[in-house]
Amino acid sequence: MIKQPYVDFRSYHLGFHLGLHVQDLFIKNSLTFYDDQYWCADVPDYSPGISLGIIIDKRIHSFFNIRFIPTMHLGTKKVVFKEQQSKIIQIETLHSYYLQLPVEIKYRAVRIHNYAPYLTAGGYGIYDLGKQKYAPMQMKRFDYGITIGIGCDFYFRYFKFCPEVRFNFGLRDILRKPTENRLLESPFLSALSGAKSRMIMIVFNFE
Repeated sequence: MIKQPYVDFRSYHLGFHLGLHVQDLFIKNSLTFYDDQYWCADVPDYSPGISLGIIIDKRIHSFFNIRFIPTMHLGTKKVVFKEQQSKIIQIETLHSYYLQLPVEIKYRAVRIHNYAPYLTAGGYGIYDLGKQKYAPMQMKRFDYGITIGIGCDFYFRYFKFCPEVRFNFGLRDILRKPTENRLLESPFLSALSGAKSRMIMIVFNFE
């Protein structure tokens, strides 16, 4: 039985999503010595975070919708610094409270019975609401980038359930360059010359 046969003809509809994500940093190491020490940095593993958001969807074509999806991301990143000669390891944990404002275009394939696969692509701005005043490693609060996703609409009697995998690629260098005083206090920061954000999400949309 075909469920909600006319739901995709609505001009507007609302929804919400919840999901899990992992945050990453694409780190550019400076490859220089500081005070006879040579540090390198990486994010070797990931900690899951929580994502919560609302969906505002506008139909613009039979198979295309434009979507605004304000979302909160609560999560952490662990950056591991290693001194290459002494093998000393320093771990910095960055807590993030992101408010993300993405605008996406959704392309939905032809519906087959009660499901329809789709692709999304768009851009976003994101702001970190957390305080980093006393953290040795500091990031700029505002970032922007592109987002792409793949998912599937499953039609039920009263709603659509839409699992989706989404990828965020930050385009801005969000590293606050360490001052000389901070390098004296925390020489492992000499490893860093740039950093860009990455995020992978598994979200469950209810529309």
